[in-house]
Order: sequence, then C-alpha cells, then structure tokens
Amino acid sequence: MKRYVIFLILAIVLGGCLDNESQPIPEESETPEESEIPGEEDEQLPEESETPEVSQIPEVSEVIIHEEPVYDVIIVGAGISGLSAAFSLQDYTIKVLEKNDKVGGRILSGSYKGVAYAKGAEYIGKPEGLLRKMISQLKLQLREIPSPMDAQFYKGKFYYGEDAIASLFINYSSLEEYNDFALTILGYYHKYEWLPDFRADSELAYLDFMTAREWFSHMGFPEIFADRYNVAARGLFGANIDEISALSFIPEIAFDYEGFEPIIDTDLEDSLVKGEESTEAYSFENGLSELTDALAAYLGDKIQVNSTVTQVLQNNERYTVYYEDEKGNTHAMTSKVVILAVPAPISLKLAPDILDKEQKEILEQIPYASYATVALFSEVPIFDRAFDLAVPDDYFFTDVYDAVWISEYYDSPGNVTPYIITVYVAPHSYKDRSLLSMSDEEILENIYTDLEKIFPQVRQKITGYDITRFPYAYPVMVTGAHHRLSRLHVITHGSFLLAGDYTIYPTLEAAVESGEIAAEKAREQLSNDDNLSLMSFTILIIIILISNISNHYWIGIVREALT
Repeated sequence: MKRYVIFLILAIVLGGCLDNESQPIPEESETPEESEIPGEEDEQLPEESETPEVSQIPEVSEVIIHEEPVYDVIIVGAGISGLSAAFSLQDYTIKVLEKNDKVGGRILSGSYKGVAYAKGAEYIGKPEGLLRKMISQLKLQLREIPSPMDAQFYKGKFYYGEDAIASLFINYSSLEEYNDFALTILGYYHKYEWLPDFRADSELAYLDFMTAREWFSHMGFPEIFADRYNVAARGLFGANIDEISALSFIPEIAFDYEGFEPIIDTDLEDSLVKGEESTEAYSFENGLSELTDALAAYLGDKIQVNSTVTQVLQNNERYTVYYEDEKGNTHAMTSKVVILAVPAPISLKLAPDILDKEQKEILEQIPYASYATVALFSEVPIFDRAFDLAVPDDYFFTDVYDAVWISEYYDSPGNVTPYIITVYVAPHSYKDRSLLSMSDEEILENIYTDLEKIFPQVRQKITGYDITRFPYAYPVMVTGAHHRLSRLHVITHGSFLLAGDYTIYPTLEAAVESGEIAAEKAREQLSNDDNLSLMSFTILIIIILISNISNHYWIGIVREALT
C-alpha cells in the first residue's frame, strides 16, 4: 500500500509542477466572484424521498459502524480451523470474530481441584505441515500418549493394548481372517485420496456410494469387525456404519493398524506396563486446548470474543459483517475477504445471499451429529489402566477416557488426586438429537446404568460431574460426501471462503488443513486485488499528468512533429 501512496504523491507533485509551468497566472480582476463558483448554483441536495433505501440490514434500532479499518480478512469462528487461517494470515489486517467467551470450538478443557481434563477432542496423530509449524512456533511441549492407549470391554472381559485387542478379534474370527482384515484395510488406505485432492475417477471412488456396513459384508469380514467398528464410527462421526460411506471410514480404521505386521503367534497378552510402547498419538498435559489457547494469546487483539455474527452481506467488492456483542449491541465491520470457519448449517444461515445455488445445495447435504462429554470426578480411581476404553455397541456411551492418563505419567506418577474419567456419549444414529434435550439427571442415569456393568457400584464413588453438549459435534460423511465436497472445493474461491473439518474430514488435523487452504485462497485473492490496485493507480497517475498539461503544451508538441 505504501508504494501506491508514494506514486500518488509523486503524481500530484509532478502534476502541480507542470501546471505551474504551463498555466499563466491570472490577473487579480479575473478571479471569479464568490457567487460565480462553477457548479455551485446547480448543486442540489436530494429530497428526503430520494435517499437510497438500505436493504437487508439487521432490524435493530442502531448499528454501530466500524468504518476503519477495512480489514483484509474477517474470519468468522475461532475454532481450530479459524485459528489456523488466522495464523496463516497474521501478516494481513485481520479480525477473528468468536461468539463464545473463549476460543477453541470443540477443543475444550475444564479444571477440577487444579487438575485439567479434556471436554472435547482428545488427541492427534503425529503433527505435520501447518499443525507442526504452529506447535513449534508457539513452543508447546507435545506429549506422546503412553501405552496402552486403547482397551476394550467386550462380553464381560477387558482387553488392554494392541496385542490383547488383536486376540479379541482373533477369538471371534480366526488368525487368518484378522491378518487379512488388517492388510486389506492398509492396502485400501494406501490408495485413499484425501480431500481436496480426491478425484471422482480415482480407484476407490465407488466406495463413496457404498455404506461401511455394505462394504464389510461385500468383503466377507466376520461380524465381530462390523460390531466393534460400529462403536468406533459412532465415536468419530456420531453415526453408525449403515449411515457413513465406506470410503470415509477407511482412514479411521487404518489408524489402528499403522506399522502392522501379520501375527504368527496367537499367544497374545494384555499390555499392562504403562509407557512400554510407542502409540504415535499425541496431546498436551492439559489437553489440546493448550494449542488453541496459545494461538489466541499469540494472535492477540486479532481475535475478538463475545461477538456473535448474525449476517454477512456483500456490497460490490466489499463485505459487511454484522455481529452482536455481549450486551446485545449490533456492530458492523467491513472487509475485502470473508472466511466462514463455522459448521455448514451456520454458514447457510449467515450468508444465504452470498453462497451460490450449488454451494447451498452441497452444504444442505452435510448432516451433523450431536454429542456430549461427561467428566466424572472421584477421590479413588475408577478406570486407570489405559487411555481409552471402548465399550459394547449397545451401551449409551462409546468410550471412557482416563482424563489424567497423560499428566499422571509425565508429572506426578502415582500421585494424582482427584481422579477424573470422561465419558463420551454419542447417538446410535446421527438423526437422533435427543441428547440436546435430555436433562443432566437423565444423561447421568443412562451413563451409570451401563457404567456399572463395567465398574460395579461406580455411582457411589462419583463426587461431581461436568456435562458438555455439542449440537454440531461432527459432520457426518454419508454416501457421496467425497464427491460433493470435492466439488465444493472447486467452486469455492475468490473473496468469500469456507473452512471447517466438514470440508475434509472430522478430525483436528483436517480442520487445520481446511483453515490453511482457505488462507491460501484468501492470500491469492488479496494479491489479485493488489495487482488491480496497482494498475488503477498507474492509470490515475497518467490521467493526473495529462490533465495538468496545458493545451499550449500539446500545440507545441504537434507543431514540432509537423515541422
């Protein structure tokens, strides 16, 4: 922008010099009378009825207009996708508007008697790309989750660690079928194309139109695999394997078999020594919210919380974003680019007049599952022999996490008080949203009923609880999702952009990538705007120079040319 100002000043100075050299100084008597100033007698103010109407502005008694600055980018939503976009665009004039009083979206943590616990997303895989860069630049200490990471409770028996879980599958199928399942999954995963690189003509594209259960049946996998992985599907998508596409489920299953080698010896035992093996799964001592909190501190006043965006309108090449503060006052900000980093249904509500028909049709086909996490506090341990315990498919909840598993291992071995477990409650179908209307007492009673099948008399040990409900917990990748989202990436460009895990995959890593992609598109748009602005300034300079050169000068040029 500085170069444009310099060019403009130079043009005015040069123009003034040329004007002074070519124009004769008027005689004092030639100064027009005050009443003779050109155009003054013709200038009229518009009648009140001629004042242009302002349409589609929120119906409030007063809107507080923030005319300065005109932001390069306004990002709506300070979940991890919005924060990732902001981090990528930190050198621009940006503002992130978040409705809640803190950032993070579904990445939340709580604290009980000084002990932190996760209330949302629990862990990530090995960080790569932008995620790795943010963790490094923010100087955060990543912690590998100690083994055994996974455990299962099935038909009255516990299975701790990879070997024991493998024995569970083998016991209800066979060694050959287990090895075949694992190798088949890895073979398909190596051919899998992540969004937005997915191609409709790719080798696995047909699996996008087949449900996961249909694929399990088609492949002839024993029933134990469909049964156990249905719980995993509910935990990841809030949906069952009759609802999600086979293609969407392959990456999640493959995560369980990274580095797999065929099993020869069936004499498999529980893994009970904490931290004995690498898990390739990570978090922070106080949960993943360490990352989002650090991003908020790093970005500073670029983030504005307690700001509920109500509408986004487009006016030529600018956008006006309306939001309400915590007192209910409505404000308006202007930007060149907008990134909506909110769930798909919210994007539809905020910008129905900006999204085109095809974008709206795709967003309308992205269902969301509700979800709840319930932290249970106690003075004695309830579950402390693995990080995550998966339960039978017909239970009210899908998983029980030892919320102090990481901090106990790294900070205070054998000396954690209080104890905290976090129960993850997912519906049996994404269409069931009854969790949102259940009272705390109903949720707790349903949890205790099934939890006592695993840990008898557990309710007597609970000293407190914390329930968090998520109305838009997970985007469900139903059949055809990859094809639709691939198209959404193609048609979403320019100055109005979308970000969120729903555009790629329902994981934190995918949400980060979506923010990075939106930031790249925003940067490209702003670069194009700069190039157009430079061209406009160049034309303006030429016009100013020409307009300040007298007719006598041009006559002289013509005479010289003719002679």
